Amino acid sequence: MGRPVAHPAEKIDHARLLKAEGASPARIAVKTGIPHASLHRHLSVERRLLT
Repeated sequence: MGRPVAHPAEKIDHARLLKAEGASPARIAVKTGIPHASLHRHLSVERRLLT
């Protein structure tokens, strides 16, 4: 069971692609529908894994 997924993996992947293209966090939030705080959390996890 567990907690339902708030943001599908496809949306997170799209956000990562937009970030790689240089889009601002505000534009990514508007295009994906993911709130700023969630974007920061999902994208910062990727950054922590790379360092």
